[in-house]
Amino acid sequence: QLRTLKDLAAIVESELQRGQLNETQRDLIREMDELKLRASIDGLTRLWNRMAIMELMAAELERAKRGIPMCVAMIDVDHFKKVNDTHGHQAGDAALVEVAARVRRALREYDSVGRYGGEEFIAVLSNANLKSAMKLCERIRLSIEEAPIATPAGLINVTVSIGLAPS
Repeated sequence: QLRTLKDLAAIVESELQRGQLNETQRDLIREMDELKLRASIDGLTRLWNRMAIMELMAAELERAKRGIPMCVAMIDVDHFKKVNDTHGHQAGDAALVEVAARVRRALREYDSVGRYGGEEFIAVLSNANLKSAMKLCERIRLSIEEAPIATPAGLINVTVSIGLAPS
């Protein structure tokens, strides 16, 4: 009976250690997921970064192959170099942050937007045909054009150009 109890104790101890290892592994996986998420976000605009938005676009293109329409919009801040040259990089950064926020607000909750380059953004418009995507792009354009952007250098008028491609 003593030997059986020792064996049982060893089994219980082994299972407890395995449970701890599993908890440690789960913690590590959570940390890795969090790090991956942080690595996918643009530090300035808090949108998806280039790598992440390209991955999202690839996934949507796969869905489009199964018949779910989608469009991609390339959004470029007009004459952005002039904004930086005239008002400074701090004002330029503030303008980019506000443009990103206005684009995000103009889109539907299930669309994705990311910073593609310095002053370029990509919007992945899920379940959108060309007509509905054009309306979304016009909403984006107007949301940026209609009101000046507050920056440390004062109010700045900004416009964007948008190119659109259906899947």
